[in-house]
Amino acid sequence: MSVWQRGRSVSNGFWLKIRSLLRYSRRGYSEATRVTPVFSPASQEINDRYQFSDIGKRLAPRHWHRNLATLWYMEQMLDGLRWTKPMRVLEPGTQDFSRLPAFRSYFKKHAPESTFIGIELDAYVPLRDFYSLWDHAQYYISLDSGKAEIIATDFFQYQDCADLILCFYPFVSCEPALAWGIPAKYASARKWVESFVRNLKSNGYVLVIHQGEWEEKDFDGARKGTSLELMRRRQLECPFFSMKFPVRASLYKKSAGNESRVLLGSAT
Repeated sequence: MSVWQRGRSVSNGFWLKIRSLLRYSRRGYSEATRVTPVFSPASQEINDRYQFSDIGKRLAPRHWHRNLATLWYMEQMLDGLRWTKPMRVLEPGTQDFSRLPAFRSYFKKHAPESTFIGIELDAYVPLRDFYSLWDHAQYYISLDSGKAEIIATDFFQYQDCADLILCFYPFVSCEPALAWGIPAKYASARKWVESFVRNLKSNGYVLVIHQGEWEEKDFDGARKGTSLELMRRRQLECPFFSMKFPVRASLYKKSAGNESRVLLGSAT
């Protein structure tokens, strides 16, 4: 890291501690679709398959579309797996937990009554609307009666026993972490891998979404010699939701003992 990056990391760490102590939060956040989003045939198909409109109309249009894209990603990467019922699902680095409606909708079909836990290091950061990520998360949790909660904590210190971890865009280089307002030490592929292994049951799965192959390669380097085995890897080009960088998805399984390896999909 450069001197400037070190200084910014120290500053971010100071303000993170302040926010964590103050726990800024206020009630009343809500959102709704005022203009019905324009659906493509592919997004309409996903929306209809999961009967998502009842939830979608209570989301801002960008969140409605992003949840449909999340459902599409999950179908590409998770369909065909066998799940315990109910499941315990973690989303570390959840930010505002706005993908929760998609998680709930997907597992209503595959593992009803599952529990969803969002984990966010900087949950009390104030946003432009003067609510915090925590406040936003409470709204998404309230949209359904299923079991869900957000925990404001450091995932690198957290310990649980999950069947599945869903992780979207974990920081593996310092610049994105610093831009988000957190110290550079949280941009560590090795610590992410260690935390996945620590929090997964044997034979549990983790789905990681990276923005491009460069992040994927850093993660692969950290994964060598661990119990995380690559099961599927694909570049996902959602037909109705575009991203600035390529969406690279990898599904890993935590091996148990001498269990035989089964390749479920392409690892290219």
